[in-house]
Amino acid sequence: WLTIEPMHSDPVALVGALARALAAIHPSGHLASLPRRVTGSDALRGLARLTRALDEEPEPTLLVIDDVHRLTDRRAVDVIVELADRFPRTSRIALATRTDPGLPIARWQLAGRVRVEHRATLDLDREECVELLERLGVRDARTAASTIHRRTEGWVAGVHLMGLARRTDHDPRPPDAPDDTTDLAEAYLRSELLDRLEGATRAMLVR
Repeated sequence: WLTIEPMHSDPVALVGALARALAAIHPSGHLASLPRRVTGSDALRGLARLTRALDEEPEPTLLVIDDVHRLTDRRAVDVIVELADRFPRTSRIALATRTDPGLPIARWQLAGRVRVEHRATLDLDREECVELLERLGVRDARTAASTIHRRTEGWVAGVHLMGLARRTDHDPRPPDAPDDTTDLAEAYLRSELLDRLEGATRAMLVR
C-alpha cells in the first residue's frame, strides 16, 4: 500500500517510494533489494529496473496506490501509467483518486485491462453499515446503524468516524445523542480538505 504524498510529484522520489512499497510486499523475493537498486537512478532507469524485478517475481502482487490526485507533475503521472501498462497480468494494481489526473482510462477500458469503481458503488448499504459498526465494537450496532447510515448516506469514512466515537462496552446513549463524532469529523475534514485550500478560499468556506 502506497499513499501518495506531495513529495512524490518528483518522478525520482515516486519511483523510490514504489520500490519501497513493493519490497515491503515481497520482503524475501526478487523485489526485496529493489530500493537499493533504484537509488541514484533517474526515473526512467529506475522504473525499468522496477518492472523487470516485477516480471521476475513468481508470487502475485497486489499494489494499492492511494491519493493519486496529489500528483501535480505530469512526469509523475506518466510513471504511474507506465507502471500500470507494464504490471504483470498475474498481479493487480489499484489506483484510488478523487479526480482524474490524466490517466488513460479509455485506453485501458478498450483493452479490457481496467475496472472502474465510482464513489456511488463504494457507499455502504445498511447491512454493510451494521457489519462495519460490529467490527469496530459498537454496542447494539444494528440499532445504531439506521441513524448512522441516514446521517452519513453510507459514506465509509463517516460511518467509520461515528463508529469510533461510539465504540464502548457500555454506551447507553441513543444513536441521535451528542457524541465525539463532531470533533473527529472536524479534524478529518480540516486535514483532508480545508488545509489543502488556498487561504482566501478556506476563509470564504469557513464564513
